[in-house]
Amino acid sequence: MDHDWDGFYTSMKRLSRFVAQVQTGKTYTVTYTGTPPKNMRYTLRSDSGTKGVVVKVPYPNAGAYSVSINSVIIQPLGWDSATRKPKIIDTATAVCGTNRFVGVENYLEFYLTPGCIAVIAARDAILSSVRLQWTAAEFFEGDGVTTFCQRMASVLGIDASRIKVVSVYEGSLNVNFQILSDPATVTANSDGVVAASQAAITDLKAINEKLLTSLAVGSTAFGGALLEV
Repeated sequence: MDHDWDGFYTSMKRLSRFVAQVQTGKTYTVTYTGTPPKNMRYTLRSDSGTKGVVVKVPYPNAGAYSVSINSVIIQPLGWDSATRKPKIIDTATAVCGTNRFVGVENYLEFYLTPGCIAVIAARDAILSSVRLQWTAAEFFEGDGVTTFCQRMASVLGIDASRIKVVSVYEGSLNVNFQILSDPATVTANSDGVVAASQAAITDLKAINEKLLTSLAVGSTAFGGALLEV
């Protein structure tokens, strides 16, 4: 039964629970019939020891999402230049909350172990892309993603750890990336939901203005000539 209104959506007084029986050591895709919730909690109850499951959640569009365990935000995996995607979750070494977001295909994957509660939440970030006159081979020569993040951070005057590349594809060369809030201004509450302070929002607005004014078409600050922002 619907008890309240939450924006355009009806809501209930208590959290909904969706239960499924799964086999550990497998990967499962969770597909929603409507818009995926901004905040969602996942837990795995099992007597099988430490073996967990990989959960894959497709999203209808690109976005920035955090995975929190015990109110601590778990940083996503780094980039794999061989596959040109974020690193695949290695279940042999992964801990609860290990995660990656794959751009273009737009899905989040995270590892869930028995007894662990993972909170998935949308977070404030700048979503942007640049198109460079470059080839993918030239971009990935060496550690292209790390170099790109360092160069972009230098232009914007922020720490390179706040820039996350989510996808790279040719035509000429398109790099989709996110600029996250300063970690010092972002916290996860007792429910694991990420909340950005007013300072974080003000900071992102200032960075967005600098992004639009500092990147000139034709600039070679990122290696290849900048064609479009």
